[in-house]
Amino acid sequence: VSMTSRGDYSLINITCLSEYVEETLKVTTKIMLKPLFSGLRIEGTKKIINHQRNTQEDDPANVAHKTYLERLFAKKGYGSSVLGSEESLKAIKKKDVKNFYDSYFKTENMVVVVISDLEKAPLIEILDEYFAKLPSGKPAELKPNSVTIPEEKQILIEKDTKQFFISLGFPLPKITRKNFALASIVENLLGKGVGSRLWDLRYIEKLAYNVNAQTTLMKDGGILEAYLETDKEKKEVALEALKKVLSSLFEKGITEEELEVTKINVKASFLRENETKGIRAGNLVSFEALGLGYEFLSGFFLKIDAISLDEINTYIKDILNPEKGVEVVIGPKD
Repeated sequence: VSMTSRGDYSLINITCLSEYVEETLKVTTKIMLKPLFSGLRIEGTKKIINHQRNTQEDDPANVAHKTYLERLFAKKGYGSSVLGSEESLKAIKKKDVKNFYDSYFKTENMVVVVISDLEKAPLIEILDEYFAKLPSGKPAELKPNSVTIPEEKQILIEKDTKQFFISLGFPLPKITRKNFALASIVENLLGKGVGSRLWDLRYIEKLAYNVNAQTTLMKDGGILEAYLETDKEKKEVALEALKKVLSSLFEKGITEEELEVTKINVKASFLRENETKGIRAGNLVSFEALGLGYEFLSGFFLKIDAISLDEINTYIKDILNPEKGVEVVIGPKD
């Protein structure tokens, strides 16, 4: 059993043997009907969250990602860490936890996905029996998020490390099936492995020991991050090289051949990422929660294939506009 919280939703993932599915749902719904929000348990959870946050602060990629969220969403909504801060956790009381749970953990606000070798009809009967017991009603409304381009676009975060983490981030538009496909193509094109635009900075120019690009896609917007990790003496050259790669992509776009190769890579990566039942179930929930529909899992390839050269280059021209970019550099004091 595990639970994670993301920009637009929380995900509970349960894995069990098929023969125990009814017993598992019985226990799960019993806990959800009468959750134990004791002061002792809440304080213990706060300690765990503080530890998780401190651990994340040791990873420059996490620090940069958090910084982009804070700056591009003005520390509101998406711009607030799901782990909070030490101060905000101290302010949370038992009644706050209970009120939040009662406001959002309702059947109308819930998506249930099951991947199983059991027959469909009896499985649905079991699901109906146990989930029908949970509270119904409309969940509390959420305020929409909006992207804000910060005035300060060059951010240096000093950390006692031997290497530098150098990144450029750009806001992404509201999520749609088409925008999801476009973002997937750009992410792969830029930094996913051998042959990506950033790969030469590592393999040929020897300016980095790690390069990557990642997208964070949410209902009301998202972020594209392109980054590298390098030695102190290569910091300035590596930063300029990273900017040059993104500038070239912005100005020239890509070719038909490069688009077709990237589409193949995107689909191969998507297949690898969805090999396990747990990941597939999580993505089905994610697509439904994001408003894309669970059918998007099986329709993703069609959406990728439908993207034209003109569409991807127009998208690149929009999202990689230098006026929208934010630079985050993390490393030791010069």
